[in-house]
Amino acid sequence: MTSKTKASEALKVMSQHHPHSWKEETVSHEQILIVDMKLGQVTLWKPCVASEELPKIFIFDTMYDASYKQIDLHDENMRPLVDSVLWAFNGMLFTYGQMSTGMTYTMQGTWIEPKLCGVIPNAFEHIFIHILYSQNQQYLVQASYLEIYQEKIQELLSNEPGKRLELEENPETSTSRTYPPLSPRMSKRLCI
Repeated sequence: MTSKTKASEALKVMSQHHPHSWKEETVSHEQILIVDMKLGQVTLWKPCVASEELPKIFIFDTMYDASYKQIDLHDENMRPLVDSVLWAFNGMLFTYGQMSTGMTYTMQGTWIEPKLCGVIPNAFEHIFIHILYSQNQQYLVQASYLEIYQEKIQELLSNEPGKRLELEENPETSTSRTYPPLSPRMSKRLCI
């Protein structure tokens, strides 16, 4: 893992290359992705193309290959974010990718094995351990969980499954925004 950004920066772009699924392992496909954790880059080769075509190179602040465990990602990147939230700063994790690229794996992981738990269970464990050892403090923990899929926004903690949120557009500035997390219009879950 390599990190080129300062701890004080507000935005960090990470990439995690997930282990192959059983289906991917049983079918022999050409390797088209090379992960270089030291350089923080991914090199993508186009399959079945003449060798003179140059590969695409993508550079990230932090890069993980399939050998890294979920807990490594949490300890090196999410722990500082959760710590800042515990000190009353706002924090957000945004995952992005095509279907079946591992966003659910990153967020939830495998709940049975502690080393493979994803960002959400690791972050909540971190928060509740902090609360457990705090003295003379009161905490109110609330969480929201959104999914944006095919330009539709859904609250995953809603009492009304399938209910969609609307996208707000400001014609004066030509910008769009979604409802902010923990807005009065969103569902909230009290966690303790």
